[in-house]
Amino acid sequence: MKDDTDEINMILDILGLNPDGVIIKDIAAELNLNRDTIARHLRVLLMKGDVEIKQIGPAKIYYRSRRIPTSVLKNFCPYPQVYFNKLMRITEINTEFRKLAGPVPEVIVGKKPDELDIQLFLDETLNMYYKTALNGCKTVKYLNTSLNGNNYYFKVILLPVVLEDGRAGLCIILIDKTASASSKDITEKSEDFYRTIVEDQTEYICRVMPDGTFTYANRAYCEMRGKSPDELIGRKFLPLNLNKIISGNFSGFTVDNPVITEEIQVVLPNGEISWQQWKIRGIFDDNHILTEFQMAGRDFTELKRAEEQIKMYHSNLEILIKERTNELQAINRELIEEISERKETEDRLNLAIEGSKYAFWDWDLVTDRAVFGRKLTEMLGLYPEDMNNNIDSWRTRVHPEDLPHVIQSQKDHFSGISDYYEAEYRMKHKDGYYVWMYAIGRVSSRGLDGTPIRMSGLQSDISEKIQIKKDFEFQKLLINSLSQISGLKEATELCLENAVKYTDLNSGCFYTYDKYNDKFRLLSSYGLYNSETECLNNIESYPEINLKISGAGPQYISIKNSFQKENNIHELNDYKSVAIIPVKYNNIPAGIFCLFSKEFDEIPDAARNTLESASGLLNGTLLRIKTDGEIIKTQKHLAFALNVAKMAIFEINLQNEMMTFYYPDKRAIKGSEYILKKVQIPWKRSLHPEDYEKVTKAIEDHANGSVPYYRSIHRVISDDGSVAWYSNSGKIVEWDDKNRPLIISGVSANITEEKVKPFIQE
Repeated sequence: MKDDTDEINMILDILGLNPDGVIIKDIAAELNLNRDTIARHLRVLLMKGDVEIKQIGPAKIYYRSRRIPTSVLKNFCPYPQVYFNKLMRITEINTEFRKLAGPVPEVIVGKKPDELDIQLFLDETLNMYYKTALNGCKTVKYLNTSLNGNNYYFKVILLPVVLEDGRAGLCIILIDKTASASSKDITEKSEDFYRTIVEDQTEYICRVMPDGTFTYANRAYCEMRGKSPDELIGRKFLPLNLNKIISGNFSGFTVDNPVITEEIQVVLPNGEISWQQWKIRGIFDDNHILTEFQMAGRDFTELKRAEEQIKMYHSNLEILIKERTNELQAINRELIEEISERKETEDRLNLAIEGSKYAFWDWDLVTDRAVFGRKLTEMLGLYPEDMNNNIDSWRTRVHPEDLPHVIQSQKDHFSGISDYYEAEYRMKHKDGYYVWMYAIGRVSSRGLDGTPIRMSGLQSDISEKIQIKKDFEFQKLLINSLSQISGLKEATELCLENAVKYTDLNSGCFYTYDKYNDKFRLLSSYGLYNSETECLNNIESYPEINLKISGAGPQYISIKNSFQKENNIHELNDYKSVAIIPVKYNNIPAGIFCLFSKEFDEIPDAARNTLESASGLLNGTLLRIKTDGEIIKTQKHLAFALNVAKMAIFEINLQNEMMTFYYPDKRAIKGSEYILKKVQIPWKRSLHPEDYEKVTKAIEDHANGSVPYYRSIHRVISDDGSVAWYSNSGKIVEWDDKNRPLIISGVSANITEEKVKPFIQE
């Protein structure tokens, strides 16, 4: 004989296979048990909250409850909680809510939301979803409200629960998001969550103008009508029955009575008849003018059919029994086929997972035993037996900074706050470095009290994605910083500091290379102790570190325990590996980076990419520094030559009629050095009136090709009224896209002394 526990479990299995519910008679026939026994077991399950019941006419339909027991929430959920019964009266509040809300009198228990002077419970956004949650549908809302005199931005979860007395109820969970939300974020998240919830609803939801033109339709409505959103939005495509209701009751909608509920029949695109219940709400503007309708509908065809079947059962019981027997036989055949298909699908899934980038894991939460896929151990450089099939072997490899948020994500899923466990975190590789992981999982089995007992999921290595992001940030930082630097020492110090930080190495130094003496000299360091720096002054004394530089690429050397000499522990003995990165410009050796690690036996690939990227950026910086120096040097030489020749360089812009002069000027700081100084004048206005025509003709003759060069001797009037003679010689150097001359460039000499000298002598 079966004991009560076995019989209860079999009843739960039948309810699980029939999500739409079954009646006692069908359960008794399936299990070959007395109906009174079945009814007794169902009463126990109803009191525990594992089963719920619907009354349709004289029939009672039982189905499996999807509610979370309050005991599970209290054990796993650390957030403020308020519990309500079916009558929307408060049954309990936890300590976290009392801390958040301030002094709350005990008489709050037994009160309804509208009987309390608490703004949170009076919010219209929540009022719309109380009934939805009580009926078994979890809802998530983002809410901006005040509590105990403080403004908060909450993630509010309305969660269907089973109260301690076994009855259905509702738990409101408050998660404070105030610190991470701006007003813009709040608006966007609220809209996003509203849109997401509406899109995922199985009910039909749409919005239409008073003339029947669609402004929105969710996925369920589009699928029911067989249309895409683009085919509906902006068009009139309501079923005839709904259109008549809107137009016929248009004048009946008021601000005080904005909602009507109607049951109609709708012909679906495939010709079937659907019974639907619609709730139509009129939306009014500030002037009480009807501007839009929001409509929510649901298909209750199955309920209609169930009512007709019940009538048929009463009128012809023998036919009903025969039909039901045939149906059960067909269901049994389908179950056998489905079990076979599921087995085949599971085998295929296991093969697909093995061949993908994901690793499978399965966790028994009761025994803390875990099964890890082979690919997971490969990601960490381990053998399968190294993980010991124990969840502690996984926990010890998670980075200490990441473990708290991973555990919190698991608790949120256990308590029903989130539908999945999902986290990104680091795990330690066998070689000492950390691998970035992405994990997703879900509770696959719960106990009779709702406690999670088993969870399964997948995990993948996302280190490459994380490293690409870090490399981009690193290169952006270096490019911006190096562009402001003009010296080798400053540039190498910047590269050293950031390379060590972004690669999780411990320290580093840079040596300049003296090609004439073939020697290295320590220029800068980062992260080294003074004693270590003194040891590294003469880097060539360590044969373990091979410093080939001419034509060599990067080297990555394992130096673990290599510095122990003559039974003495060396200052550098703690280091396990070193990266040697040559730095060149124009293929000329400039020096090397040496970066050390105390954790890694081998420098990881990700760190190598970052170091070589830093070397490349420094190469370009050194070339820029050298080029800038050559330019400055060339300008000094040109200024000196112009000073000796007593000449200047000119440039005439024929478009804006401005002349630019570059002339030598002695520097005040270093009296013997000259630099090029720049000045601009309006060249036509500065010409002496008697010379204007002569100069402009000389330019025109050169521009039309009559003469190969522009040459002129003319007078220029300065701002103070003085007159000076100049001899200009130049050529057109720039043309526009229509072959018109733009720029004339050349040299100019001040010949005033030569012109004035004959007059002085006379």
